[in-house]
Amino acid sequence: MIKKEFEISYSHVDYNNDLNISYLFDYIMDMGNYHSEEVGLGTLDLKDLGYTWMLYQLKIKVNRLPKGKEKIYGKTWISKTDKLKSIREIEFFDEKDNLILECTCVWLLIDIEKVRAVKLPGFIKEKFSVEKEKDIALENLNKITIQEEGKEIFIYKSDIDYNKHVNSGVYLRWMVDSIDKDNTDLREIEIYYKDQTFLKDKKVYMKIQATEDGYYHQISTDKKDTVFGKTKWS
Repeated sequence: MIKKEFEISYSHVDYNNDLNISYLFDYIMDMGNYHSEEVGLGTLDLKDLGYTWMLYQLKIKVNRLPKGKEKIYGKTWISKTDKLKSIREIEFFDEKDNLILECTCVWLLIDIEKVRAVKLPGFIKEKFSVEKEKDIALENLNKITIQEEGKEIFIYKSDIDYNKHVNSGVYLRWMVDSIDKDNTDLREIEIYYKDQTFLKDKKVYMKIQATEDGYYHQISTDKKDTVFGKTKWS
């Protein structure tokens, strides 16, 4: 199990002095990157072997968002692997050891040349071995079809990452920003990444459907569905 400490920068907070949702995603990714580097399979190391990781599903539970200049620490470990998936758990705690955020990430290993998911090689499973199981239910969000008319989303160059597509964390921001509620009321975000969105996509829309405790989100281009999500609020 990997542990890492952070201090929340004022440049990473929102209008409530809470950690901004986009930067929350970055902290989550930092935990995984830190673990990968510790076992000698960082992003560049993996790329040299012809592989890269692709985020497939993500679920974040929010007890509260940390404040600017607050010191927190994160723990991460692998909770499960199968032929194609590696499931990572991440938990963040405050200085009093209170659990404030928890996240489950489902990753697929992509063969860069073939541009498709491949079975996890033995050396990957060995480096990222299962340490502690955690029972987290993930919804089949890609089965959701929303009939409501979608609202157009504008894509900017700053939304694009080094893989030349919309960064996975940008979808979190889009979904949270689409709901007229205070971010302090956010309790859960779940995302299923079906396909990629690019800067060249001329039309991108988000459809929203209310549930008892939140909203379903469906993001599409004029040609395909790309991301399905769900947010829960108090």
